[in-house]
Amino acid sequence: LRRDGELQGEWELSTDADGTAEIPIQVAGADRVQVWVSAAGHVPVNATWQGHEFVEPLLLESFRLEPGMVLQGTTVNEAGRPVSGALVRLVSPTFNPGRRQNVAFHRRLDGMTTDANGRFRSDQMPSLLHHSLGFWVDHPDYAQAAFALEGPDALDTNPVVILRRGLWVRGRVVAGTEGLPVGDVPVVEPADLGRGD
Repeated sequence: LRRDGELQGEWELSTDADGTAEIPIQVAGADRVQVWVSAAGHVPVNATWQGHEFVEPLLLESFRLEPGMVLQGTTVNEAGRPVSGALVRLVSPTFNPGRRQNVAFHRRLDGMTTDANGRFRSDQMPSLLHHSLGFWVDHPDYAQAAFALEGPDALDTNPVVILRRGLWVRGRVVAGTEGLPVGDVPVVEPADLGRGD
């Protein structure tokens, strides 16, 4: 739930035996409400409502989750040794604002962590016949790595992601010609832009 562009609340709940869930929220003054639906073995989706749509006291939506395909791979370092504990985040396909529901991965709900052998696995991938996807791999000891999945045969192979040590960048944010330090400024590496949550 967002008001004036700011995140106002987040809820996490599960469906009942009939696949039903209710989210009691106060939408007065809300700019946007987004709902992510994620289930093992199925392609996750996101539904978005804009503030001007909240004209009824109850919003009803049915989600049809497609069966997911399997993505599995391995992360290794430059010496070929497995890297455990790396976070693998799937990149959502292009968002279509004209559709209520879009295939969308959520950083927390759909992320993976590599095991002791550097392996990761997801059974939530959409068919790549109509989508180009990818994923990012993050580990505190290595530079971030990106991997693209293109074409319907991309899931037939198990990608091996090589993590490299990279380098540290240290700097300072200052304002104007006086060079006064500016605190509480978000600093984002360029590869992080546009990835979303």
